[in-house]
Amino acid sequence: MVAAAAQLAERVSADPDLTLPDLAYTLSQRRSHLNYRHALVADSITQAREQLLALAEGRQLSAGRISPTPPKLAFVCTGMGPQWWKMCRGLLDVYPAFTDSTYQGEPIREASYRVTTPAGSAIVTVAETLHKRALARRQANFAARAKLDPRLKCWVLGVPRSVYYPAPFQILQRAADLTLVHQFGDQVRTIHTDGSKHTTEEDPELYLGDSRGHWEGDTLVVDVTGFNEETWLDRAGNYHSEQLHVVERWRTIYDGKRLEVEVTAQDHKAFTTPWKATRIWQKVDRGLMLESVCAENNINPFNLDEYPMPEAKTPDF
Repeated sequence: MVAAAAQLAERVSADPDLTLPDLAYTLSQRRSHLNYRHALVADSITQAREQLLALAEGRQLSAGRISPTPPKLAFVCTGMGPQWWKMCRGLLDVYPAFTDSTYQGEPIREASYRVTTPAGSAIVTVAETLHKRALARRQANFAARAKLDPRLKCWVLGVPRSVYYPAPFQILQRAADLTLVHQFGDQVRTIHTDGSKHTTEEDPELYLGDSRGHWEGDTLVVDVTGFNEETWLDRAGNYHSEQLHVVERWRTIYDGKRLEVEVTAQDHKAFTTPWKATRIWQKVDRGLMLESVCAENNINPFNLDEYPMPEAKTPDF
């Protein structure tokens, strides 16, 4: 641990452009099991560097109160492997104390997911951003999310939820389009890049919307319209109308090792102002796409009566 702290401190010192989120992302990717753990409490990259140096040199450095402002409330559940993710999601779903903490935290006006992405927490958490009717519907959706969440019905995640949902996907690129093949829900989305315009069909009501993209330098800008109202934005129950308009900006960063996707969403029926979310994906050269079956009559992984899986009265085939 001391050696790792020294290496990290050296790396932080050598790169003046390194930010605290960059360091946090690096630490979040250290997947190996360690015999010792150490917590850093820092409000800036400089404070983090000082604490790393103190740890490496065997000095005592008081963490104390870093900021005069009250600490931010957070829900943290860590572990390795999908079983931990399911257990953490179960805590949020079953115990009100954990669920309430997601609403007591700092309002997210421009969400960032550089370190981790809790897909079940609210993407739109500022009440002032929601129309009164939309806020009431979100609360009703959340109360009955076990039965109403389209994800639990095994539907496609839709756009933009699939952009920040933590499940792998592949991008197949041709001259005229890109095809996004998502592991969850067998969702397949086409982004047309041939210069064609949006469909002229009135109210196309598409689950994934109509995606048309163009390049601005090394950034792919995707304009998405033509939605229906059947998909949610997150597991908190935020929804959208057929007026949803999404603009995505896709670009590679860190020498092509990461893919950053910035989402800007506007819906005059649901939101008073646009909102943004950013997700950074890690590029993986080896194939990790697995069969992901979400079907009626599946066994409930939590074995909880409150959250049954969908059941079919009669077979569909």
